Amino acid sequence: MRCFLALLALVMLSLGSFADDKKEDAKPELKGDLKLIQGKWQITLLERDGVRITEEDLKSAAMKINGDRFEYDSPVDGTQEGTLKLDDTKKPKHMDVTVASGDKVLAIYEIKDDELKVCYTGPGSDRPTELSGSSDSGATLIVMKRKK
Repeated sequence: MRCFLALLALVMLSLGSFADDKKEDAKPELKGDLKLIQGKWQITLLERDGVRITEEDLKSAAMKINGDRFEYDSPVDGTQEGTLKLDDTKKPKHMDVTVASGDKVLAIYEIKDDELKVCYTGPGSDRPTELSGSSDSGATLIVMKRKK
């Protein structure tokens, strides 16, 4: 009987540990703007420091957002993957991006209907204050339309 009780206690402890491991792997709760930006996006405008990428080059540029993870293909930045953290209580709204290399990029964003605008500067730079990739700003502006 003691062996059975000891074995039962061991099994229960193992199951509790397994449940805790599953909680750590859980995806973030999708709410607010994070829920709104889920899916596939076609990049329709990409402007860095006043230079716009041609429409022809943008045909293959896209972003996919799944949970707090993203995949981004652009003719300027190549392929990037990483995570997003949004703060929609700030004005303008904040997006913190961590790319797979570990670099952190501070951005701002706006989502309206099926259009998402994101403006960012390079790693280690200050967060932009306006959605603009104009000349001498050091910022990149990306405008995307939701793929249907």
